[in-house]
Amino acid sequence: MMKRIMCLLLVACVTTSTYAQEESKAAKDKGAEKSAKNREAEEIIKKVDAATKAVKTVQYHASLEATGFLKSRFPSRQGTVTIGSKSEDGVRRARFEVGIPASDTAKANTITTGCDGDEYYLINPEKKMVYADIDPAVVGSAGGFAKRLHMREFTHDTPFTDEINSKAEVTGTQVVGGEECYQIHVVYKDKSESIWCFSKKDYLPRRREQVAKRPDGEKGGLIHTITKLNANPKYSEDTFKYEVPEGFTKTDEFAPRNRAMQ
Repeated sequence: MMKRIMCLLLVACVTTSTYAQEESKAAKDKGAEKSAKNREAEEIIKKVDAATKAVKTVQYHASLEATGFLKSRFPSRQGTVTIGSKSEDGVRRARFEVGIPASDTAKANTITTGCDGDEYYLINPEKKMVYADIDPAVVGSAGGFAKRLHMREFTHDTPFTDEINSKAEVTGTQVVGGEECYQIHVVYKDKSESIWCFSKKDYLPRRREQVAKRPDGEKGGLIHTITKLNANPKYSEDTFKYEVPEGFTKTDEFAPRNRAMQ
């Protein structure tokens, strides 16, 4: 009887040991696979960083859409973003043509805002006003609403340094505006998260989803998508200059704030 019990215990020990070894091997294999994805993500982001740094001027169509609990705070918007070179004074030339959604008090319209290298301006068809001044605050909340369409990694000195120094993993592929992209999940040092899509062809960003979560677990996000990307086009200074349309009034007073526009 004792021999039988000993044999059973020996078999159990061998089985447990084998199972533990198999679990350990599976964990190591999974860790190695994850590490490979981390290394792949880092190499891709380094290429993205270099490619984005090389972009000095750019034009693209952009959209910004909020999801979840952020949807009520950030109205959707879309439009064309044109970023030019800096003026002699170091001021970046830019132009945004962005659709403003209809509200209870105003019809939908398209505003134009930007900087010609000297003055900042906002052309508002709904009010038939042109606000212009050397102070960037002249464009008010409507101008800020439009400027959020700019993916600021373009024309930034260190566009993806934070992503290179964060935890990143390749999670698949996506097609954005006809471009096949690497999809990379990034967890930053402050625990915030983003899901980036980078073109496999030119290594330039095409989409960023900033992920947010409230203490109660409800999720939300901001999805910034760019399409029709034209990197390093040549512009004349006239591209960024503005004209006062017929019937409009020009003022250097600041555009009124609108809480609905963020």
